Parts: sequence; C-alpha cells; structure tokens
Amino acid sequence: MLIFCGLSPHIHAQNEQMQINEVKKNLDFIYATGTSLNSAEEAGDNARELLALEIDLWLKENGITDYAGYVTKAVREVSEIKTQRGKLVQVFVYVKKSDVLSYQKNEEIIAVTLLDESSTPVNQRPYPPFELKQIEKDMLSVYNLSMINKYLTDGVRNGIITAYGKNEVDSSMESVVYLFLIDKKGDVIAAIKKDGNYMVNLTTGKEDAIPNYGKCGVIWFQVKE
Repeated sequence: MLIFCGLSPHIHAQNEQMQINEVKKNLDFIYATGTSLNSAEEAGDNARELLALEIDLWLKENGITDYAGYVTKAVREVSEIKTQRGKLVQVFVYVKKSDVLSYQKNEEIIAVTLLDESSTPVNQRPYPPFELKQIEKDMLSVYNLSMINKYLTDGVRNGIITAYGKNEVDSSMESVVYLFLIDKKGDVIAAIKKDGNYMVNLTTGKEDAIPNYGKCGVIWFQVKE
C-alpha cells in the first residue's frame, strides 16, 4: 500500500475507503470485513475467518467440492486494508477469485473442517412462543453467511456487539452468547442463545444443543449488557 506523506488521518481514511469501495465493485474479488474494539489483530482474525467462509461458499456455488485446500491457501494470501473510527478498528480483507483457483491439490496444506448439510434453514421455521428482544428478532432475519457478515459489522459499528468469533465458544464466558449455526452451503440452520450451560433455540423456544446439528459451523457473538 502506498504511503502519502503529509496527509491528514481524515484523508488517509478517505483513500482507504475508496480502495475498499473499488474492491467491492469488482466482481473478480471475494471479500469480508472484521471489526474489533480491542485490536487490529483481533479485527484481522475475525475478517480472515469470515473470508474463509465466503470463499468456501463461492467454491461450492461453482461446483468445486474438494475445496478445503483452496480455502486454506487463499486465506493465507489475502490483502487487507485497515481503517479506524474512534475505538472501532475495521480490517477489510480480499482475495482474487483467480488466486483462489490457483491451488494445486498436491500442495501440502492443513485442511479446514468441513461443514455438514443438515436441518432446515432457520428462516423456514416458526417463531418461538416467548417474547424476543430486538437483537434476537434481528437474528431470525439473517439467513446466510453474507448476511451474518453484515450483521456483525453493523452491530460492532453501532456499539451493540462487543465481541464475536468462529467455531470455538469459550465455556468460561459468563455473559450471554448468541450463536449462528450454519451448514456447508452457508445457510443459517439455527439461531441459539447460550446462557451459561443452557442453550435455547430462538426459533422454537425449546432447549437445544450444537451436537443436534451434526458437523455444522458456529459463529458466536456477545452484546453490550
């Protein structure tokens, strides 16, 4: 990235946002955004995790089933643009689709965990027999990975979501944790609220558990109390 000496932080931010907008308009790229109130490193990790899922989804849409190595290599070779607004750090990561497809199957790469097709997408189920908070109602309008990405980014920007991550949910977390469970197509198959060791499905209002969905992907987040 070029360094423009003497430019104000505001001008730098404008230049970076222009670059981000250009990438988003270019159909040759796959991209994702990670945010954090803690550090650029955390924002970058979040962005790369979400990008891996976006790449995974794009490969499946294009009929590539042996995709684990493609995803893992592509995430290692992404470009990134960092911006900051107040305490909120945003890292925008992107990779060319042609670079994703450059992976050779004889390369030694650690494969990512495959997700399992199962269950009915959450948007095809009834609402639960109890009053939902607004954050919970909003979860039930999120149907796929791209919508999750936007939901998390907007939530952090608006000061609602304080932390998020992929797959591992720390059992020591004392506050409420919300979970999106996704299948290997990137569709949301369940929206769950975790309070301590108790999990409730926000769609059915009944107690639930992650193992009920087989090998699904998990994206978690916490909200401001």
